[in-house]
Amino acid sequence: MEAAVHAARIYCSYLANSDKVLTKIDFSNAFNSLRRDAILQASFSRIPEWAPYVHSAYAGSSRLFWGTHILDSCEGVQQGDPLGPLLFCLTVQPLLTLCDCEFKVGFLDDFTLGDHPLKVATELARLEERASDLGLSININKCEVISASSSTDLPVSLKNFKRVVLDQGCLLGSPLSGGVAMDEALNSRIEALQAASTRLRLLQAHDALIILKFSMSLPSLLHILRSAPCSGHPSLPRFDEVLRTSLSAILNVALDDIQWSQASLPVREGGGLGIRSAVHLAPSAFLASANASALLTSAILSTFGSNSPLAILIPDTSSSLQAWKVLGGGDPNSVYTPGVQKAWDSQVVLHARGGLLGNLPDETSQARLLAVRAPHSGDWLHGFPLTVAGLRLSD
Repeated sequence: MEAAVHAARIYCSYLANSDKVLTKIDFSNAFNSLRRDAILQASFSRIPEWAPYVHSAYAGSSRLFWGTHILDSCEGVQQGDPLGPLLFCLTVQPLLTLCDCEFKVGFLDDFTLGDHPLKVATELARLEERASDLGLSININKCEVISASSSTDLPVSLKNFKRVVLDQGCLLGSPLSGGVAMDEALNSRIEALQAASTRLRLLQAHDALIILKFSMSLPSLLHILRSAPCSGHPSLPRFDEVLRTSLSAILNVALDDIQWSQASLPVREGGGLGIRSAVHLAPSAFLASANASALLTSAILSTFGSNSPLAILIPDTSSSLQAWKVLGGGDPNSVYTPGVQKAWDSQVVLHARGGLLGNLPDETSQARLLAVRAPHSGDWLHGFPLTVAGLRLSD
């Protein structure tokens, strides 16, 4: 998913000086409409060693129970089947393979094509015809055309698509530019955190802390941090401030700057609560994603022409790299596993931890910080708040 977004952002950087467009295509009820004979044929040709299992699951109809009624399900992959997404992708992959656009990428049932509008319209007509043979139909209401200008002339077949200017374009939930799309994506996460914060206060404190840590805080933002260069955006400090306020309300502690600095450290490495700061994590997240997905990003862009090397990612990674260094990162060459987020983040954490220890006012406070950094001292933070086991802290 991240490679698709990185590649699309790189392609969009060329749209500003051309009349080309990026088209997002959505299929109606795709997983439930795919023909099962096509699923069987694709799976038998690509994963023959799994043929008996796939045949047993999809050769006949499935019985669905609704009240006193029994319905025969004869189309689509089974909901809950671990192989469902894989079988869907294997079946629709030829739709992308046969497409002749210079940019093409698919993530499950979301297809994205980029080229001159006439070329996209031609390939779209062919795609629609081939998709109908598989039982799929295009949902015009959810299709978009992203272009540098809203006045770009479009063929008739694309005129009913939603028009989106480049500055507002998103793909797979991630902004394709640092403009309005980035502002809206980050602000929506801040609003969601604010809404969650007021509701978390209605729960027992320990339960609220667990939910905030593992769901409502950085996990809700991490996809954007990894797939978009967010470092330096003014919304990140706002997100952190809302997070700090929410944490203070749950813990019944008015966190000052030093306490927040410790709380935002990882449990294992810094003696913190593991409620990570978006400002601190953003550079590491993007740099890790860009490196981990670099080969796949390059492969997606290979149809765009020979002038699309991995070096195109440098404009995005350079700003994140500079932000990483400001936060305490050292030599990028010392990051031996650049595709792993923790490898980048550990240097930032080490710097923050050292600064925190140096700013503590007395030896008692320093000794306390050293003690909570001891192995397993923070294990209680990973435990479930089970009352019967005596693991739930009081409010």
